Order: sequence, then C-alpha cells, then structure tokens
Amino acid sequence: MKPWEKLAEHRVFDGWRKIKEVEYALPDGKRDMFQIKEEGDCVVALVLTRDRQVVLARQYRVGPEMVLLEMPGGGISVGEHPKDAIAREILEETGYEVKVFKFLRIKDSPNRPSEDRQNVSFVHTCTVGDKVGEADDESSEQKWFQLAALPPREEIAFDQFYDIQFYLNSKH
Repeated sequence: MKPWEKLAEHRVFDGWRKIKEVEYALPDGKRDMFQIKEEGDCVVALVLTRDRQVVLARQYRVGPEMVLLEMPGGGISVGEHPKDAIAREILEETGYEVKVFKFLRIKDSPNRPSEDRQNVSFVHTCTVGDKVGEADDESSEQKWFQLAALPPREEIAFDQFYDIQFYLNSKH
C-alpha cells in the first residue's frame, strides 16, 4: 500500500484544543476529508501526605458535564519537562508546593470514561510540601482523603480512581 496523497490541510479550530482538516486522494481515486485532533500529553499526580492522605480537587468537567473530584494535573506545555508541568499544575490547582516526585506509570486509555478521545497521561506520586499560594479558579475546593476512605469511584473524575488503586496495589 502506498501512502495517500495529501491534497489540502487547514486548521479549523485553534483554541485550547486544536483541530485540523486534511483532504486526501484515496487509492480508489476518491477524495476524503479527515478531522484530526492535535493534543499534547498531560500529567496527573497523586499528591500524598506522610500520613497517607491524598488531595482531590472538586472541578466541573465539561466532557461528562459533572462536578467531580480529581487529582491535580493538566497539559504539558511545549518544551516543558513532565516534572515541571506537574509541579506547576499542583501549585495552580491546590496552592501547594511538592517535594518528592516518583514516576508511577504512563497511562494510555482509549476507553476513558466520559471521554471521546484517547488520552495519554504521565502519572506521578508526590509528597506535599508547604502551602505557598491559593488555588486558581479551576476548582471550587481541595479536599484531603485518607487512602483507606476514598469517595466512591463515580465521584472521581475519569479513570483516576484506578490510578489510586494502582498505587495502592503497587510496592511503594
């Protein structure tokens, strides 16, 4: 099979998410248009205290159209190291600095609950440091939970409940 011939390409949306439309000449001579979502990777962190509490932020999530609890995280900016991205996101979403980073796993979820896209996340664990600021307006509150007394899975955003379970079942 030969690669398809690209006939045209243009950006149709250039917001937080970017979408381009590409027209190809197919092997049978027909033309077809494809919309391609261009998204970067993201980071998410299980932020822990020494006494095994985890912070979850209450946020409205547009995809599922619900207020859910979620671990701090977000997009990695171009040229940004994942550790720097997670430190920035934790500070923005909770007001806390973090001290110790430990890589937990890369998660590639084609069937992520309440999402219509594949998602690649770099999941870290971190030890909380000092509170040095206030959370931004993305979340309405930050709440600490004992790992042994988490809220129900349905109250935790996307598949992050399973990240916490993965951590609990791993050697840490």
